[in-house]
Amino acid sequence: MQGYLKLSSLILNIHKDCATLDSRCQTCASAGVCSTCSSGYKPFGLHCCKDNEYWDFTGTPEGCVACSTLHTNCQECTDANTCDVCSTGMTASGKQCLCPSNKYYDTDTSTCVACSTLHPDCTTCTSSSTCTACNSPLVPLGSHCCPSTSYWWESVSATCQGIWLIFSAFVILKKPVRPSIMLIA
Repeated sequence: MQGYLKLSSLILNIHKDCATLDSRCQTCASAGVCSTCSSGYKPFGLHCCKDNEYWDFTGTPEGCVACSTLHTNCQECTDANTCDVCSTGMTASGKQCLCPSNKYYDTDTSTCVACSTLHPDCTTCTSSSTCTACNSPLVPLGSHCCPSTSYWWESVSATCQGIWLIFSAFVILKKPVRPSIMLIA
């Protein structure tokens, strides 16, 4: 009977230790380490934080910190350097939440925006002003796609303009060449 009381006292002490660690701590793996927390919380050593928080051991004071401090779209994290789950459509990488290659991150809306909003043929981009790949045979030029790198984007007409336009304008403006000087190959 005495052994049973000792075991019962040990169980009470462990339970008491869990409750004194953090009121949301439900079970302890060992004295001083919480292993499970109330629903919606996860364990961090002696403490429990919400699923969208981590325990900052280095802060003054120590405490739970929102995962969104790592990246606006970080929804779950392990620590100050590891985002585990990001908003739908984004991939966690270290502290960051990354958009797929066919989208760029818009800091104003905190969302991923399709590269095709820059130009219908833009397939890969890094920002609202940088298309990095286009549907073949087009090539990226800034935030647009043009037939070759000898073109540029003309914003007034919203079209790709080529060197041939400069050359044709030059030929039109140039005085006619006298036939006697022309060389015919």
